[in-house]
Amino acid sequence: MQVQVDQSGKVNETNRPTALAMANGMDFSIRISAREKRKVVEELRRRRPGWKSKQIYLRMFATLLYLLLKDDIERMGRVIVDTEFSGAENQRDIKDWVLTLLRRQGIRVYRQQLVFQQIHRGKKEPPAHKLAWRVFKGYVKPDKIITAEDVLGEFSKK
Repeated sequence: MQVQVDQSGKVNETNRPTALAMANGMDFSIRISAREKRKVVEELRRRRPGWKSKQIYLRMFATLLYLLLKDDIERMGRVIVDTEFSGAENQRDIKDWVLTLLRRQGIRVYRQQLVFQQIHRGKKEPPAHKLAWRVFKGYVKPDKIITAEDVLGEFSKK
């Protein structure tokens, strides 16, 4: 089964929430509030003073992606993540962190399962985009609300 993932509300926009959704036979969404994102950023700046803002936001996005996928990825084939962060280096960093988190939990996943590409083509909006946008706007409740503790907890595990 191939699943698409999209985001609505960028993680680096700390004045608004972020929603991530996957769709295509297996729909699931998460949402983190602006307040919780600010807590994550503040704490990661304290814990990792050498990290630039870009690193913090890449890791936060990757951790949110992990939290979205972790319960179902073993049953999925290919996971196509919309290119929210351009550049191969950024995508490699995101993929590496997601794979690290999944494998740390004993979840079997293959590097080639996670692919970054644009999912928006033409006028028709992909189901993942529709779901993420509706959760972001508050028209639909997310399947899971993410807290700063959920995100930060993944940085303290070994």
